[in-house]
Amino acid sequence: MTDMIAAIAATILPLGFLIVLFGGGALFLRKNIEQDGEAPIHRTLFYISKYSILALWGAMVLQIWGISISFFEVPIYLQVIGLISWFFGFALLYVGRFEMGRSFRLGSPKEQTCLMVEGYSD
Repeated sequence: MTDMIAAIAATILPLGFLIVLFGGGALFLRKNIEQDGEAPIHRTLFYISKYSILALWGAMVLQIWGISISFFEVPIYLQVIGLISWFFGFALLYVGRFEMGRSFRLGSPKEQTCLMVEGYSD
């Protein structure tokens, strides 16, 4: 039962974040705010890193549902550490995304911005 709860939670976290990310992008576009910024490094490397994150998320979800893609058996203590890190990492992603408000961009902003030191932008 706890394995099923962990699997569902580990699946919902990345799916929820992608919904927030792309749903927020759609809301930004309605307000004429472009969420896509300029790649701060070479565009190819920038997008490879973004899609690598999605691949790792997918691999984690497959692994937790019992579809092993590993070449060796992972000890249970490493699985627990990985799952705890997974939850805390997504907690930080959600907090960061919401705290940045309208300032959130994928890459460097294309428009002129100023440093925010308190609060957040709607």
